[in-house]
Amino acid sequence: WGNLVNYDFDIIDLIKRLPNWIESSVLYGNGIVKLAWKVLSRNGKVVYDDPTMGLVDLWELLPAPETVDDLQDGCPWLIHRIVKRKEKIEKEENARGEDKIYKNLEFCEPKIVEDWKKERYEINGKKMSQVDAGTKKDGGDEKIVPAKSDTEKQLELWECWDYEEDKLVVICNGEIVIRDDENPYLGVNNGHIFVDLPDMPLLWEFWATGHIEPVETTIHEIADLRNQRMDDVVLMLDPVVKIRKDSGITKNDIIFSPGATWELRKMDDVVIERPPEISLMGVNEDKIMRDEISRTLALGEYMQGQPQSPDEPLGKVAVLLGQSNLRLSMNAQNIAVALTTVANILIQLNQEFITEDKLYRLVGKEVDFKEFKKDDKKVVVDAIVEVEPVIPPDKTTRLNQVLLMYDKFIAQDKP
Repeated sequence: WGNLVNYDFDIIDLIKRLPNWIESSVLYGNGIVKLAWKVLSRNGKVVYDDPTMGLVDLWELLPAPETVDDLQDGCPWLIHRIVKRKEKIEKEENARGEDKIYKNLEFCEPKIVEDWKKERYEINGKKMSQVDAGTKKDGGDEKIVPAKSDTEKQLELWECWDYEEDKLVVICNGEIVIRDDENPYLGVNNGHIFVDLPDMPLLWEFWATGHIEPVETTIHEIADLRNQRMDDVVLMLDPVVKIRKDSGITKNDIIFSPGATWELRKMDDVVIERPPEISLMGVNEDKIMRDEISRTLALGEYMQGQPQSPDEPLGKVAVLLGQSNLRLSMNAQNIAVALTTVANILIQLNQEFITEDKLYRLVGKEVDFKEFKKDDKKVVVDAIVEVEPVIPPDKTTRLNQVLLMYDKFIAQDKP
């Protein structure tokens, strides 16, 4: 079983998907993956008969409003919205051979589907640097627009997972039922194939808090401040110029460039109004707000792990290291719980869908072939994944690494 689960981890590409799963959790508060068993046939031959795992877009998932715990126990139903081209759906259906899952597709007409992810496009576009050239003008305001065309016609599928009635209903374009079956994964984790990885869970709330939300307003302040500094630089290079009306001088005569010559009858024919210099003040305010983010997220102590000055108590070193280890341990515990759920779902998927002896290949330092017999499904097995922060046993090595991280992420982090 251990070899088979390791093979499943490899086949679902966990080593590549896990960082994205964690990133979704850290940025948005929740990272949700969906596991399933996929069978693909080509020319009458089965080319894929293994589990799959995909990262679910949080903007496309609608859990029941009364969900206050997690997706395993406290969710009576949820809807997973899927938007695809009809040609792709039909191709996937043909690849399933005789095990097709949809009906009435011939009555489904592609349409222009509203993109629910525009809010996420805007969030991802709110960087502290220049926004890419994906903007459009609408009444003078710039708006972030997705790279995907809004004119592409597709099908909108609503996967309705009813955990109280053990049903899976798929509705196309909000009006045509193309699937109405019993939950095909009832024997797998009681039909729950969505796994949530919360970052900082909130009491009696399903949606957790990410690392960005506590400092979101400060990030916006920093962005506004930098825009103000850039405006100040522009005004310094291209200041306001007052020209006397009867001087015979036009604005085209006043050019700011190296070696420029202005012919004036009187010194007060042209008056240059420069705003007060605020760039240096802006840099100082920028540093203050970045320090505020560091304090809010405990990044300084988290990375540094040492007192700020010789006047502070020596015991603070142990306190800061303890806080760092505690924070890492809490995040590691959340990841361990989520991976344990994934591992147990993979075990139950194999028990449910493997119908014959299976020969598979393990890739590592040495390539090895293993055989899983269908009689092995009868073995009662349970999995526990443990994730612990790696802390060097040598205190000197630990201190050097902490100092190196502090220098890289804190001291050298310039605007």
